[in-house]
Amino acid sequence: MPWIGGLAAIALAVAVTGGRGARAGTLLGVSAGLFWAASDTSIKALSDHLGDGAATILLSPLAAFVALASFAGLVVSARSLQIGKAVPVIAVTSVAANVFTIAAGPIVFGEPLPDTSLGVALRMLAFALVVSAAALTPAPARAAHLEAG
Repeated sequence: MPWIGGLAAIALAVAVTGGRGARAGTLLGVSAGLFWAASDTSIKALSDHLGDGAATILLSPLAAFVALASFAGLVVSARSLQIGKAVPVIAVTSVAANVFTIAAGPIVFGEPLPDTSLGVALRMLAFALVVSAAALTPAPARAAHLEAG
């Protein structure tokens, strides 16, 4: 699937080129999120074969890719948290993973959007409200205390 390969290629490029400088932690967080989005999209693609038996799924090349992309995301995420500030790194990691995983629904799998303009507008509003709520959620008090000290 071009979407999955593209996400993995961009994640790898960002991890290799973005691991230096002042924004290294944030860029590595984006890379980890992209690796996880590729893995999540692969899992969704594999779910189409649930009725074909466990062997079909486990022996699929996508299953191996899920393991590799998840592991790469874990390693890159760990490094991003070692060199970057936790709150911004976690935020960009989550955004990258969620935006590209959600976008794969209609783009890759052809999942339908609502039929009416009002339905599309309400869906977009709901998404914006969720993102806004996440953005307005304060960081834990302990994390703020540790960063200040």
